[in-house]
Amino acid sequence: MEFIPYEHQKKALNDLWEAMQRENVNPCCCVPTGGGKTIIAGYLASAYRKLFPEKRIVILAHVGELVKQNQETVEAICNEPVGIYCSSVQGRKDVDQHIICASIQSIFKRTTIGSKTSPKCGQFDLIIVDEAHRIPDDSETMYRTFLHEQGWLEGGVGGPKIVGLSATPYRLGTGKIYGLGRLFTELAHNMSVLELIDKGILCAPVSQRGAVKTNFSKTKTNRGEFDANSIAETMHPNLPFIAKEIVEKAGERKKWILFTANIKQAEDIAQLLRNQNVSAETIHSKMPKKDRDQVIADFRNGKFKALANVNCLTEGFDVKDIDLVALVRPTKSTSLYVQMVGRGLRTHPNKEDVLILDFGQNVSRHGPIDLPFVRAEQEEGKKKKGAPMKACPECGFNPIPISKLICPECGHAFPKPQSKLQTKASLLGVLSKPMWFQVVSVTCTDYRSIYTGKYSLRATYTICDPDDPSTKMDVSEFLPFNHASDYAKKKCANFWTMRGGQFPIPDNPKRAMDRIGELTEKPVMVQIKRSQNGKHIEVGKVKFKAQPIEQKEVA
Repeated sequence: MEFIPYEHQKKALNDLWEAMQRENVNPCCCVPTGGGKTIIAGYLASAYRKLFPEKRIVILAHVGELVKQNQETVEAICNEPVGIYCSSVQGRKDVDQHIICASIQSIFKRTTIGSKTSPKCGQFDLIIVDEAHRIPDDSETMYRTFLHEQGWLEGGVGGPKIVGLSATPYRLGTGKIYGLGRLFTELAHNMSVLELIDKGILCAPVSQRGAVKTNFSKTKTNRGEFDANSIAETMHPNLPFIAKEIVEKAGERKKWILFTANIKQAEDIAQLLRNQNVSAETIHSKMPKKDRDQVIADFRNGKFKALANVNCLTEGFDVKDIDLVALVRPTKSTSLYVQMVGRGLRTHPNKEDVLILDFGQNVSRHGPIDLPFVRAEQEEGKKKKGAPMKACPECGFNPIPISKLICPECGHAFPKPQSKLQTKASLLGVLSKPMWFQVVSVTCTDYRSIYTGKYSLRATYTICDPDDPSTKMDVSEFLPFNHASDYAKKKCANFWTMRGGQFPIPDNPKRAMDRIGELTEKPVMVQIKRSQNGKHIEVGKVKFKAQPIEQKEVA
């Protein structure tokens, strides 16, 4: 098979190559699931071999399936033999080729010391790490041990050139895997999910909020992540309703993948689907490898419809015609969330889109997959001190304690924290693109900040999904009619005149409320979008019809 790089892959290769030319730079590249990390690795290895024909390259992965997949692709691109150093791939331990694809479990500690079954691999000049987010900060781990054996020193000085490829270049607890003090010194290229969807390289996800609501406020955590058994226990009473909703919303979709917390939950949800005449199987790490391979082969060949898995199919799993992904678990890991959704993003002639059903409050917790919230609990090995802070999306004032619900500068009201699934982010979906919603009602309130005493007019829109009127939420915009800035004046003037208000434009919020009866044009549709950082929700364009706007007293 011939592999020809797309333009987005060529751009990534150019950016990586430019970064590699600089001293003490180990670049990282963000490539969304389905964006072709293996092809990028193959062409990077090919270019390096042509320029340095005597130098050696190793491409690391954490599972045998990825090692074999990498070897086949890279060998086809480079047009030369590519070795495998991985016990789970027919026990192969090749060391003579210039390019080796290896599992980290097999090759670490084999730089200079060999055995009868595992020969020493020697030194490499270029190390390419697939799924680079798996490299932890702990210096005693397999990855770090191998890198130290190869001559890499903390701080990025010396040793081979190291390149990281990942769809999710961040880790739970430590945030981004690149930057000051990290193994990877910079993010050389950040490939856009939206761009790949617009070009037809990836499939568009369609999200629906799960109507079944689960409260995870009392779910236990373990090392920063929700405890798997506690998740299963919390969600167990709702599983029959979740299974019923999956079947109802799936419609004619043919290939479903479900992510669950533990084996019992996977088996339970699979049985509940079978009870509704849906063919379903489970897969988990306790199964023998040959049994897992058989289940995946049967799923790929369409012998059953739904596959419930436990931490088996988040990486290196390539079934292109998956058209439904159900998140039947919460996670605090942004990386895991993006990887789960990414299983359905590959294109296939048999599907137009992929339906994402989130029963774990993950979209609200992590944001859209193309603009996720990456939180770093630690920085340079130390826990951050002090209370977490935020910035106001209306006036930009910061820092504001995360617990405060009102901006002390402009009076903007932050949404109250919610522990259940019914949240704004869930309704907005898994992409950051603006979305149109039906307006159920509009309420204007004369709002006063409890901190500054300043007034503004707050327009609150109760909105719903046009295809599902039961999915309601409120979103507000604030109109400071007496603000001095040109931006605020223009915003207030547009709001007033587009809704039928007469001239002159009110010069303060109280006068605006006194004349609220002039606003006879009621929005019937409103466009909701995320702010540039993805963390806040903003009101965009509106569509109108004639109907008075409801008035309320001062909040």
